Amino acid sequence: MLIGDLKTGSKVAVTITGYPDKVFTGKVIRLSEREEAAIGLLCKKLKFTSCIPVGPISDGEHAITFPTKYTYNIAAEYNGRMYLWNPVVIHRAKSLEHGSINLLFSNANTDAYNRRMEYRLPMGKVASANVGEDRNLYHIYLKDISEHGFGLMVDQTAKVSIGDLMSISFIEESYNNVKRIWESTRYEMTGQVVRISVTAGNKYNVGCSVRRTDRQVSSYIYAKQVQQARLSDNDKRKSM
Repeated sequence: MLIGDLKTGSKVAVTITGYPDKVFTGKVIRLSEREEAAIGLLCKKLKFTSCIPVGPISDGEHAITFPTKYTYNIAAEYNGRMYLWNPVVIHRAKSLEHGSINLLFSNANTDAYNRRMEYRLPMGKVASANVGEDRNLYHIYLKDISEHGFGLMVDQTAKVSIGDLMSISFIEESYNNVKRIWESTRYEMTGQVVRISVTAGNKYNVGCSVRRTDRQVSSYIYAKQVQQARLSDNDKRKSM
């Protein structure tokens, strides 16, 4: 799918390559036929495959002007599925109806980004999450985690949107054979919301993408994966 296939009104989330903690949002706008034709010519001149016009892009409060020296990543929902474009170049332009607008150019032709292709560790536990710049705290049901993502469910009272940053934390208990005591370890992950759907139980089913892998979390996932493999292997031996 090309970035120009996005529908008018689609919300886009913008991140800057090298600065994943900064997330900005805007919406695709409709231009006149004459302006669309001019953009098509500009797109060919700049040697891009596709372009989409977006209104003011903000950090939630203030409109942001993006320098062309950076490349950007765009996430947007189309027909209930999430798509990511990278790299994206942003140029400022003027529209008779909308005033200052942003033209997002990209050569990427992407597939839907709905699943993480790596190993997912099933969790099935209650955890907590902080969402957005206001760091609103919610109780969540953590479904699974991987090195580059996590899935969860949260009540619809939560203010969660595509492009939001979400930080989750959960506690894992393990037995220390040396000290002969149970110990609790706190794990934290921060990701960007790339998928939201509503479950049959009227909860939000949320998927997040993680760009920076935490070593402690990676070690935890690997240890659990090895443990599950050993248990599976033991079950197979018992059945022989």
